[in-house]
Amino acid sequence: MAGTATEQLVGLGKPAITIAGSGPQFTPHFAKLQQRLLGCSILLGDSADSVATS
Repeated sequence: MAGTATEQLVGLGKPAITIAGSGPQFTPHFAKLQQRLLGCSILLGDSADSVATS
């Protein structure tokens, strides 16, 4: 659940797994926009449990 940190990670060539938060800044809408921007370098998970079982 990070914004700029995820973009920096992808900029270094590392794939990222992210989960939308419930706070005012990192909303599900923001997470989907970030996924659209970063493409296949980012995997958007529904919850921590769904990521752990993937």
